[in-house]
Amino acid sequence: MKGNYATLDLSLSVEDARRRITDRVTDVAVRPTDDGYEFRSHSGFRLGALTPVRLSDGSTGSRLAYRTTLLSPSAAHARQTAHRIRSAVEPFAVKRS
Repeated sequence: MKGNYATLDLSLSVEDARRRITDRVTDVAVRPTDDGYEFRSHSGFRLGALTPVRLSDGSTGSRLAYRTTLLSPSAAHARQTAHRIRSAVEPFAVKRS
């Protein structure tokens, strides 16, 4: 994902990160993808994606790509939801080398 997305590498597995997000962000739809999960608002805005990643210490973690901007002013709620997705897993963020 490029453009209106930022990424956050996490020390959590994809499954643990998905579970943490869905436990804390109730107004999001989750769809499995080939290698992780996609998060959408109930109105269809793509809010983010969660995929596996090899961390700098060699361990396997996950990478959250989350929406930072939306083009429509009516999408303010979706932007707030995307930030809540990030906040749900932010305590597990790891620095990239």
